[in-house]
Amino acid sequence: MVSWDDSVECGTTACLPPNNPADLDYLVKGLKNKNDLDYKYTFFVRHEYTDYSVVENYFAAGHDIASHTVSHRTPVDYFQDANKTRWEQEILDQNKIINLQTTIPVETITGFRAPYLAMNEVLYEVLHENNFTWESSVPIPFPQDCTGECMEQIWPYTLDFGAGECDPTEKCPKESYPGLWEVPLNPVYKTGYKCDQHCDIEGLMAPYPGEQAATVVEGLEYNFNKNYNGNRAPFGIYLHTSWLSDKSKTNDTDTTQHAIGLRNFLEGLAAKEDVWVVTIPQVIEWMKTVDPATGDGADPATLFAPAHLPERQPARCDVTNNTACKGGLKKDWGYACQYWKTCNAECPQLFPWIGNVDGKGTPKGCFSEGLTEEQVDRRAEDDAKEEAAEHVAFSRGGSQGN
Repeated sequence: MVSWDDSVECGTTACLPPNNPADLDYLVKGLKNKNDLDYKYTFFVRHEYTDYSVVENYFAAGHDIASHTVSHRTPVDYFQDANKTRWEQEILDQNKIINLQTTIPVETITGFRAPYLAMNEVLYEVLHENNFTWESSVPIPFPQDCTGECMEQIWPYTLDFGAGECDPTEKCPKESYPGLWEVPLNPVYKTGYKCDQHCDIEGLMAPYPGEQAATVVEGLEYNFNKNYNGNRAPFGIYLHTSWLSDKSKTNDTDTTQHAIGLRNFLEGLAAKEDVWVVTIPQVIEWMKTVDPATGDGADPATLFAPAHLPERQPARCDVTNNTACKGGLKKDWGYACQYWKTCNAECPQLFPWIGNVDGKGTPKGCFSEGLTEEQVDRRAEDDAKEEAAEHVAFSRGGSQGN
C-alpha cells in the first residue's frame, strides 16, 4: 500500500497527459502487478491547494480517493478536541466538495485519515454513523526493549472492540465500531535497526529526509523484508507528495532523489510473484476473503482483475482543457484569493468551504475589500508558508505525521 496525504496538484512540476503531476506519473508508468494491472495508490485529499481536475483523472485511472478534511488547519488541538459537529463539517463537507468539483460519487469515498493523526473518540462515532468502511490514523507505538515478534507489523483490523495497540499519547478509540476497519500506521525503522535500550526510527510520514536514492531504497527494502520474512502484514508506505521534492543533503538543487529511490524500490517489488501493490480498500477487500482456519485468501490476480473492478466514468478533461478557477476564502484579515482547477465548465462565486460547499455568494477576495491583487496574493502566500512550516515540523517528528 502506498498512500499520499494532502493537496493533489501539479505544483512546481509539470502536469503530464492526461493530467498527472510529473513526479507521481514517474511512480506509475510501467509499474504493473502480475495481472497486468497498473500499480494503484490511495490519496487522502485535503481541500485547499488541490487541483480537482487531477483528482478526477486519478479516480478515473483506478486510484482510491479518501477524505482528509476541508481545512487541515492548525493547531492540532482543533482536531484532537473536535466535537461531533466539527468532525461532521470537516469530513462530510470535504466529501461533498470532492463530489461537486469532480464526478466522483460521495458513496465511493469510504476512507479517512485525520490531519496530524489528531484523532479522538468522536471522530470514530462520525465515521461509523456515516458509513465509512475504513480509517487510517492510529500510529503504532515504537517497541521498546524487544526483539522478534513484538517488532512485527500490525495487520489491519476491525474496530469491533476498539483500537488494538496504539501510541499511549494519542486519543485512540476505545469504544466498539462494528465493521469499521482500522489500517494502522506501523513505525518505519532505520536501516540496520536494533532495539535494545532505544528504538531508531524514521519520521513516519517523511522517512530518510534529504538522503540519496540508494539510501531510500535500502531503507524501504529493509523494512519491507523484515515484514515479508515475518508475519506478512500488508506493508504500508505513507507519504506526503511534498516528500518527493525534498532537497538532497549533498546538493540543495537536487530534488529527485526520493522519487528515484521510491521508484527503484517499487520496481523491485514487481519482480516478486507474491507481492501486489494495491489501494488500501483493496487490501481490506482481500482480507475479507481470508479463511481464518487456513490463512488463505482469494487469488489477487482474479480478485483485482480489470473485469471484476467497478467501472468508472472517464475524466471529463485533461491537462489541455481543464477550467482555472479563483474565489475568495474568508481569513482573519479579509478574503484571500484561492486558485484551483476543475473539469467543471463553470466556477463558483466563492471558494467552496465548510458550510458553503457550493461556493455560492457575492464574489469577494481576489483584490476586493480595498486590497490589491498583489496584497491578497502575498497574504495568502504567507498563510500557506506558515502552515507548511508547521506541517513539516509534524511530518518529521515522531508519530504525528500528516
